[in-house]
Amino acid sequence: TSDFGVGVDLHPSEIHMVRRVDCRDGVGVTELAEDIGITKGAVSQMVTRLAGKGLLVKEPDPENRARVMIRTTDKGHTASENHLEFHRTHDKVFLDYLAGLNDEEYAHVKEVAEQLNRWMDEYM
Repeated sequence: TSDFGVGVDLHPSEIHMVRRVDCRDGVGVTELAEDIGITKGAVSQMVTRLAGKGLLVKEPDPENRARVMIRTTDKGHTASENHLEFHRTHDKVFLDYLAGLNDEEYAHVKEVAEQLNRWMDEYM
């Protein structure tokens, strides 16, 4: 876990949820569930937990009062931005590595990554 500068321990799945919400100007549970590939119940549970940590808020949709919109708080936005910076810094080494590959090497790495993705999709 990490706190991403906001003083609250966050599991990887939690910070990724905060980041997804932060990248939108309000999002519903159904859209998040479809986007992430988990159930609406699982999204609701995580949103409730993250709201309790002060990172997300649930608000009525002004266009459809039966629908709840999820948004980041200032604290959630800060965590999201710090998470993005974490990836910019830590992924740079790998991205620099990829940029240094010749076309044949890159094609091989790409094929391995695609095979891993297919395997993980079938595994889950």
